[in-house]
Amino acid sequence: MTDKTLYFALDVGTRTVIGVVLESRNDRFHILASEIEEHNTRSMLDGQIHDIPAVTKVIKKVKNKLEKRIKGKLTEVSVAAAGRALYTQKASVNKKLTQGDLVDDNTVYSLVMTGIQEAQKLIKKKYHPQEDNNYYCVGHSVIGYYLDSQKMINLIGQRGSLIGVEVIATFLPRIVVDSLNSVITGAGLVIKNMTLEPIAASSLVITEGMRKLNLALVDIGAGTSDIAISYDGAICSYAMVPSAGDMITEAISDKLLVDFNTAEVIKRKLNSSTSISYEDILGMTIHTDAKVIIDKISLEIENLAKKISQEIITLNGKGPQAILLIGGGSLTPLLAEKIAIHAGLTKDRVAIRGREVINNITGAANKLSGPMAITPIGIAFTQTLGIRNSFEFIIVNGEMVRIFGREKLIVLDALIASGFKNSELVAKPGMGITVELNNKIKILKGLKGTDPQIKINGEPANLDDFVKYGDKITFIPAQPGEDAKGHIKDILPKVLDKSLFINGQKRYLKPMIYQNRNRVKHNTPLKDKAIITVNPINTVKDVCEYLEIDTDTIKEVSINLLISSLETEVHNNDEIEFIYKSKVDNQNHSTDIVPNHTVNITLNDENILLEDNNNPLMLLDIFKKINFPTTPPLDKKKLVLKVNNEDAAYTSYINDGDKVEIYWA
Repeated sequence: MTDKTLYFALDVGTRTVIGVVLESRNDRFHILASEIEEHNTRSMLDGQIHDIPAVTKVIKKVKNKLEKRIKGKLTEVSVAAAGRALYTQKASVNKKLTQGDLVDDNTVYSLVMTGIQEAQKLIKKKYHPQEDNNYYCVGHSVIGYYLDSQKMINLIGQRGSLIGVEVIATFLPRIVVDSLNSVITGAGLVIKNMTLEPIAASSLVITEGMRKLNLALVDIGAGTSDIAISYDGAICSYAMVPSAGDMITEAISDKLLVDFNTAEVIKRKLNSSTSISYEDILGMTIHTDAKVIIDKISLEIENLAKKISQEIITLNGKGPQAILLIGGGSLTPLLAEKIAIHAGLTKDRVAIRGREVINNITGAANKLSGPMAITPIGIAFTQTLGIRNSFEFIIVNGEMVRIFGREKLIVLDALIASGFKNSELVAKPGMGITVELNNKIKILKGLKGTDPQIKINGEPANLDDFVKYGDKITFIPAQPGEDAKGHIKDILPKVLDKSLFINGQKRYLKPMIYQNRNRVKHNTPLKDKAIITVNPINTVKDVCEYLEIDTDTIKEVSINLLISSLETEVHNNDEIEFIYKSKVDNQNHSTDIVPNHTVNITLNDENILLEDNNNPLMLLDIFKKINFPTTPPLDKKKLVLKVNNEDAAYTSYINDGDKVEIYWA
């Protein structure tokens, strides 16, 4: 082999395998050698490999012939997957943020990966709902980021309550890629670059200068018709019609009673011969005009044209400015004219294109001519652009992983191919608790998760570090943070209780607290999205409501010897004096007694009632109510005192609803 740079490409089609060796010559390219071999059997149907050994055999034959022609060894090859295998899906996902959180790189990484996974779920649901199919993601793009429903260019550094992303991802089913890789490796080759047939063809036919126009390129092969649409300077979308030249061949076979191979020969002669002779399956030799045969298959030609035109309009939203046809199937008689009719175009806006559109590639004009030459040459040409889409083998946690990668691969690609979930790749914080306290939002954040631990060949690494063939990745998945936990007391103001002297008696007043309209205590667990109300003790009127004093019975009130009113504010250690109306005014109240309260507590799982005698109750007061042994049993030594599951002392205060435990241990 010469020292010049050579580019080897294979177009593994439904009917033929075409091999091309391209040589770089200054700013142009020359086809050094090319070979075409037909499949002996129908080992491929609709672009999909069904008989791997048979296809491998044909590829070896093409490879061996090319090696003899160039007098060298071929080891790496560019190939293209049929457009029928391409799945493109848009997906949108959102993620709630804890108030005040800053969006960082990892958050955006996680969001985009969730979008790609959602696209994959949608594809599975749409095409293979009952199958556990795996797909190679061969590319993705972010269409837009969103912050609180507003479109953003970049989310990093932003704050908000809701972020979102819309992505478009392209997938190839694993079976398609794996079967193509199997026949290539079986022929002693390695895939250097893998593209898609419509991408390869469009690189030659719809050049950069043409892509401002709204054009449709249709590669009509044997099994599929692959479509690419250009608009506003780019190839913007791809599609596939699962019908092509074989549909016409089968119609000829049916109408003329000939086998498939004879029908294929007849089809190829329809454009070049006016009269055709053939032998049917009964052994009869038939002589007829080509026009007669065309008339017999006109309905199938009409149906193929209609399917292609409808798919173009569906993909483009309307008829394009022009349609370019390539591939051997485009030579089917009347097909171009009928496509024009169904696409709403004039006949001159639908054209069959061949080697004449390729200006910078010479050679093999006799062997690679006409519209069928575009795709194999295009596959070789895409390799000259320097893009490497190939299989790489990476070891992840001791297991060999095969990755189909675009350009440079990163750790993230290898981990996704290994089956790790998004939640294992990025540490997720625990769920927070958000409550409303007296019409104000309070938030308790969950704990930060543990980041994943990554090493490449023993050295610390990150998700976006590059990897190459043979690298060894050790990966310990991320762990989510603990969800937030809290109690009512965690969100209350520090100074909420009041210690007051009322008519000479010291009282401890704790405001009433409600969670979702249920009265709760300080140590009650918080519930997410709960509405919490606290009735603070700020005024004399609040004191009266708490102590259940009927304000109509009060004649006069003073605070710290100063005459006050029901609206006067109270503070810790204030001395409040109530003077009640006389019995003449109100028969139900004395002039200086504050009413007692009954306190209901649980003692060792039994309810008991205590009178507070207008004084704060202590644990010590319980012993006046119960018969508790003052000396421990023989096997016990320590007296245990607990209030609400916390250690207590004799002088610990107790309140209504408290849970008390007293026992010897």
